[in-house]
Amino acid sequence: MAITNDSRFRPYVIGIPWCREEDYDAFVAIFVDAKDLPRTWQEFAEAAEESEKFHKEQGYVVKRIYIDPHTFPDWCRAQGYRVNANARARFADRTANAGNNRT
Repeated sequence: MAITNDSRFRPYVIGIPWCREEDYDAFVAIFVDAKDLPRTWQEFAEAAEESEKFHKEQGYVVKRIYIDPHTFPDWCRAQGYRVNANARARFADRTANAGNNRT
């Protein structure tokens, strides 16, 4: 990705799915692909932070996008998505880029 100083340029924002430590058990419980998630919140946070670092080094703007385990399944149903990694990624991307006309 080319970085530019053009004030008209709006960089693509990478949304990183995030949850709070106290919500992690509930977060994992809602996903059909829970077996693919890290066992602990600490492992989850470390992986997310590694992804953040990688994307920032590539010149992207990165935002942590909180996923509420109590409301996310309803969002998925409304969008016609299964409650899985794909939905997490889509939600994070759409939320991070809301108003950028890129999603």
